[in-house]
Amino acid sequence: MKIYIPEKVKVCGKVYDITYPYNFVDDSVYYGMCRHATLRILLGNKSESGETLPKDIIDETFIHELTHTINHIYLDNKLDENEVGRLSEGLYQVIVDNDFIKGKDK
Repeated sequence: MKIYIPEKVKVCGKVYDITYPYNFVDDSVYYGMCRHATLRILLGNKSESGETLPKDIIDETFIHELTHTINHIYLDNKLDENEVGRLSEGLYQVIVDNDFIKGKDK
């Protein structure tokens, strides 16, 4: 299943612009990043070696960055990166295993 990645997403009344694909600097270890101050979510489509990422990695990264927005807005950043990662992986797996999201693939 492929998750639709929109150009914008609303979280708690705040509209985050999504840039996908975003070109992180060469050799970057980032697949995604959430910039709360500018309300932007950046999603890459290349690995640190320049290879195209599989769609499931991009989709999980999207859920991960959304989890960061929820953590920032609703939890005052009480979750650390490991906790955000574990929660987003679990959410992604439930979404995929139950075919909850349908939409246009970008």
